[in-house]
Amino acid sequence: SYSLNSVYYMIFAAPTTDYWQNSYASSFAGGSGTSSSPYLISNGAQLARMAYLVNGSSYSSYNADYFRLTTDIDLSGKIWTPIGLVHNFAGNFDGNGYTINGLTCTMYSSDDPIYGFDAYSSSYFGMGLFGYLYGADVYDFVLTNVDIGNNTEYGNMISSPSSYLCVGG
Repeated sequence: SYSLNSVYYMIFAAPTTDYWQNSYASSFAGGSGTSSSPYLISNGAQLARMAYLVNGSSYSSYNADYFRLTTDIDLSGKIWTPIGLVHNFAGNFDGNGYTINGLTCTMYSSDDPIYGFDAYSSSYFGMGLFGYLYGADVYDFVLTNVDIGNNTEYGNMISSPSSYLCVGG
């Protein structure tokens, strides 16, 4: 027997195989995370690794580190989990003049397991390339073909970008 909430999650839960967080790389392209040797990111899986580490249980080891893109990144085909979704990102992200294409943050329901509206606290999680920043330096990249929300019921949550959306620039 299922409770009403169990049935709700079974029907509306987002497909987990389509998330970048399930496809993160085992390492970066190089670097040690310092200002003189930032972690180097050369593909979507390595960018997803950054999100995984900053959002994960060992976030304090990574959320204030330095990261740099080394080429254009294509995130098409999978749903992005924002960097700094769970814990504020307080580090340095240098886009190095490159483009990140195909960023998709899609909310499936008001209780999306990845991001969206948290019914328990009545607040929204940040959606975008970055979720929440605190004292971070995020600069020198371009986002193209971005789809944030893709749901008319929850689309208005990005009406206040300073509160809910941070995509860089």
